[in-house]
Amino acid sequence: PAPRPAVPAPTQAPTQAPTAPTPAPARPQLATAEPASAPRSPAVNAAARPGGRPTVQLGALSSEAAARGEWDRLARLLPAEFQGRQPTIAAFPREGQSTLYRLRAAGLADAEAARAFCEKIRARGGACAIIGG
Repeated sequence: PAPRPAVPAPTQAPTQAPTAPTPAPARPQLATAEPASAPRSPAVNAAARPGGRPTVQLGALSSEAAARGEWDRLARLLPAEFQGRQPTIAAFPREGQSTLYRLRAAGLADAEAARAFCEKIRARGGACAIIGG
């Protein structure tokens, strides 16, 4: 079957009770991305359209487990930034090379919010690239 494009899960609104325990970081969903040579569907291109909401890529890792581990690591370092965010892990097959697993987060309000988010990630030793927006 043909690989499915990555689709981020809907975001959850953060809780407002200051005394409530911090919820565990959301578990990433696994989606598959189309090979680089395949035409992209409109859903995949939506992140790159001018005026679209930005998504950030937090890494391209060698396994789904490594991507989940990176999400968990970053969520522990920056719990406020990750609260209520839903990760997407998309398998990205590469011809003649091993598959990479892209770790992404969506739900950022605009390009400025994405820049600020990435700055915080980079300041704590993480990788972050803005996609679209």
